[in-house]
Amino acid sequence: MLIGAWSFRITSNGTVEAGPGYAEVVAYVRFMGTDVAVIGLGNLGAGLVRALTAAGLSVTVWNRTPGRLDGLAPLKIRFAESAVDAASSSETIIMAVSDYDAARHLLDEIGGANLSGRLILQWMGGTPDEARALGDRLANYRARVVDVLLLSYPSDLESSAVVYVAGASEDVALAASLVFSRTQWIWTNVGQDLGRAKAMGHILEPMIDHAVEGFLIGAALAEHEGMGMLEYFEASRTAIGVAAQTLEGTAALIDSGTYISGQMTLTLWSAGLDRQIAHAEKYGIDVTTLRHIRAQMDQRIAAGFGNEDIAGLHAVIRGSSAFGTEKTTAD
Repeated sequence: MLIGAWSFRITSNGTVEAGPGYAEVVAYVRFMGTDVAVIGLGNLGAGLVRALTAAGLSVTVWNRTPGRLDGLAPLKIRFAESAVDAASSSETIIMAVSDYDAARHLLDEIGGANLSGRLILQWMGGTPDEARALGDRLANYRARVVDVLLLSYPSDLESSAVVYVAGASEDVALAASLVFSRTQWIWTNVGQDLGRAKAMGHILEPMIDHAVEGFLIGAALAEHEGMGMLEYFEASRTAIGVAAQTLEGTAALIDSGTYISGQMTLTLWSAGLDRQIAHAEKYGIDVTTLRHIRAQMDQRIAAGFGNEDIAGLHAVIRGSSAFGTEKTTAD
């Protein structure tokens, strides 16, 4: 069943404008119904099953290790006898196996004929290239393919999990979101490149990891200052909002090709960081990460870029000594 060139658009004022493919997508979703097969019952797969059954969808499951099924026994789900049985049971299939290598073996077992025309969600960890390669193979089977990145814990799937989807045309992405519209997942379609969702993960994870490490350093300081963790967390909420504004300005500086904001300089940033390091070390807190950032600042300042804002560290991190800005004298 072919779906129209486009099904919907988000207008500049945020409203949804239905296109010529929209009715076809709705018909396709009705054709698929509310039956979903989940193959792979690790933490992710089990979380998906709980979320989908809670949302009222009919779920069929299969896992290579039968013991994984025990924890799901109380749920109203169908236990398939084989991977082929599971794949044949629904027009929508979620492959929630450990990685793309396991997914390739799974496809060998299921066979392309059992996947033709079905909506397949590649929901596993891996690289952008692995996502593209598996998606291309599924496309050769005439399956409709979506690659998925979960930017939350599996337990969040029963609430408002953040989900990135890639590789789908607008129509197929909409079809996937409509199938799962009973959940509270926050869907974001990041484009038709099948590797884009996994690329988004590789892009965002360093930021999240360092943010968590920064939060933990702050938690250690809060303890020494007699501040409770709930009070610290509430203060962090406000700080995160301020940080988002700073990051927006930083992104604009990088995009513009200059790192000079006229508001802050690396020289001032480094002085402030020195105070933070000294305060943390007074309590014996590990400041290895902060010292690494300080060393990057020193490198940029020594090269003559002390009047740049924090965005100037982008040149150090990406391995360029003088990217996009003229050489200036440190303050």
